[in-house]
Amino acid sequence: MYLRQVLYTFAAAITGVTLMAGSAMAYSATSTTALNVRSGPSTDYRVVDTLYAGEEVNVERCSSSRNWCYITHTGPDGWVSARYLNRTGGGNTGGNGNDYDGGTAVNYTARATVALNVRSGPGTGYRVVDALYRGERVNVERCSGSWCYITHDGPDGWVAARYLSRTSGGGDTGGNQNEPGFSVEFGSDGEFSFSIGNRPEPEPDENDQACFYRDFAYGGPSFCLEKGEGVSLLQGSWNDSISSIRVEGDVQVTACMHANFGGNCIVTDKNIRSLGANMNDEISSIQVR
Repeated sequence: MYLRQVLYTFAAAITGVTLMAGSAMAYSATSTTALNVRSGPSTDYRVVDTLYAGEEVNVERCSSSRNWCYITHTGPDGWVSARYLNRTGGGNTGGNGNDYDGGTAVNYTARATVALNVRSGPGTGYRVVDALYRGERVNVERCSGSWCYITHDGPDGWVAARYLSRTSGGGDTGGNQNEPGFSVEFGSDGEFSFSIGNRPEPEPDENDQACFYRDFAYGGPSFCLEKGEGVSLLQGSWNDSISSIRVEGDVQVTACMHANFGGNCIVTDKNIRSLGANMNDEISSIQVR
């Protein structure tokens, strides 16, 4: 099997932890000891990386308590205990040269209407930390201008709001849901999709499509592909991570263990509640016909 691709992790903004504009940082530092990098600002969050003693990092911002700081470096980024950082210099570490506030708090779920980059800040000047598939479900936590911060089962970060379609909860992405879907390159900010056309984006549940779920019995995070769409190699955390498939309408799914539809494959036009021991967490490429 192909090894899973490791992507940099952008920490989720968690309810109850306030990131104030006054807590924005912009300086370089070194770790005074071997130090865990976590997905959120406390020891309750999972470890995403480890710094070695003396490793240089960029400190972008700190929690309102100043006990935890969000750092970027050459590995997965995240939160570290501020007490073990030694400041070494100043300078702006923002991806596009501009600090930004936390945005306006919102709370709703949405789907990506196209394949969509997830970035470390609200603008195309910030680095890409993940990519959403068209139809992938996300939680929208706050928005700043035309960008929204989303959390999902993968590196979290900022996406262009115009390519989010709200499915539940309050708030508004402020986006245009009738964007054309066309491009030739994966991962641009809303300029790639698996389909071509100038049409209003239909509700996913009304289409001939197949949805792919992280957990058994159609549970956990998911994304959907419409009839005629396919992925020759699942990216990031989705590679080797599918456990169940729901088929909607008149479609047939081919799901294979290797990239480019190689290795063992299953073909189905019915729901699969559990992929079983041979195919569970083994799928790397998908075609929906």
